[in-house]
Amino acid sequence: ICSAIGDDTYGKDMKEYFEAEGVDTRFLSVKKGNCTCLHNIIERAAKTDKVFFKGAMSSFKKNDVEEAFITYPDGVILHGDVPENIMEETVSQASKKNIPLFISSLPDQSKYPLSNIDSCEILIVDYEEALRCTGIRPSDQEKCMKACISLMKRVKAKYVIILLEDRGSFIYDGTYYDFIPAYDVHHSSDVDISKAFSTALISEYLRAEGDIRRACDFATIVTALYLTRGGGLRAYPRLDDVKRFIIRNELDFSLE
Repeated sequence: ICSAIGDDTYGKDMKEYFEAEGVDTRFLSVKKGNCTCLHNIIERAAKTDKVFFKGAMSSFKKNDVEEAFITYPDGVILHGDVPENIMEETVSQASKKNIPLFISSLPDQSKYPLSNIDSCEILIVDYEEALRCTGIRPSDQEKCMKACISLMKRVKAKYVIILLEDRGSFIYDGTYYDFIPAYDVHHSSDVDISKAFSTALISEYLRAEGDIRRACDFATIVTALYLTRGGGLRAYPRLDDVKRFIIRNELDFSLE
């Protein structure tokens, strides 16, 4: 993981969690005197608002990113809410080293247009992001397709995936589309599934050597488990949890 945290309690807790899970934190820099980045979702009667406070990320530098690329990762997951200079450096480094780039949420288009991204393996957006970026509400198959086409005109992506809230996900490769329905599980309405879905999908996509349908199926299972646990840092399931879910629901999905 390449990022920045503050020297506050939340930053310390997060770093300890990552290390306990075996995550390489050499490139997770602690910015003294700063608060850890805050990203909250506020549910209102008519709409959902996202509140983002950069905190320690404000002092995150390009050379922090460049240094992390010495590990030559299998792929790079980039979140759209990082500072624009960090996005620019990450896109540049991935391109120069020919490393697959995965965009898991859209950047602020007024500050960093999608056209600045030469190419990416998979672009993942949620329902609200698709609407905000394209002006198309992805409420049915035809509109999902139009929204994906609009996004592909702005960034050269091998696949575009739209997360359709409780309905599932829509996949488009420029020619064909597929729809993966979500599992009906009991959960709180204010859980953000985007990062759980994205990280699960990308890890399985790399492991399965580019099998997008399998990756989406796996991410849908992981998301269902994440939802039942209420979301948050410690809600991510382990592989044994995924196996039990598959057996319990008699799913046609093998983890072998």
